[in-house]
Amino acid sequence: MITLNSKFFAVAIHLGLSLLLAAFAWLLVFNLFYPYPFNKISGGHKLFLLVATVDVVLGPLLTFIVFNPVKAHHVLMRDLMTIVAVQVSRS
Repeated sequence: MITLNSKFFAVAIHLGLSLLLAAFAWLLVFNLFYPYPFNKISGGHKLFLLVATVDVVLGPLLTFIVFNPVKAHHVLMRDLMTIVAVQVSRS
């Protein structure tokens, strides 16, 4: 039997890690690669926010759909690593 608690726990972990990675990317891009005044001139804040928001929302949503604690461990890890690989490649 699939419990929603285990699904929501997996989604919460994925959401937290996605938010952490998005915050790290924000700091890296807008403090290291494009420091002030270049970040104001480039105007990439809205595009970055759009891409990061889609990434942070869709990753945990896919985890909610795919996660099933009854699955074999290696199958579950393969599914989750596929989601993570797609997220990382898009970022």
